[in-house]
Amino acid sequence: MDKEQAIRKAQKLMAVAMDGRGNGHEAERALAQAETLMRKFGIEQAEIASTRAATDFDWADAFHAYGPPKNPAKSCPRWFQFISTGVANFTDTIVRLHYDPAQGYGVGFYGDRADTLFAQWLVGYL
Repeated sequence: MDKEQAIRKAQKLMAVAMDGRGNGHEAERALAQAETLMRKFGIEQAEIASTRAATDFDWADAFHAYGPPKNPAKSCPRWFQFISTGVANFTDTIVRLHYDPAQGYGVGFYGDRADTLFAQWLVGYL
């Protein structure tokens, strides 16, 4: 598989992940596979969004760390994960637990740009 084929496959996987008709587990699996392909082939999110197959969406991701900025969290509590899942369902995004070396543990939201930004703000507000 070359990079162009990987881009097309990642686009299809992202479309499955963003399609609200499937179940949540299928969407999460599709997103995870797309991320794996993107890392393996060095594909940027802009490359996926800039092609004709993905012009319907303004793809984006947003990270929200748990805890204060100067003190990175060493874990993410269950209650924060539950709230983040509810926010993701409300904003029509996909949420995943993430770790950032500078900010610590938190959640990442994936989907349409406006939805991810709103999800990031809402989880911080709650």
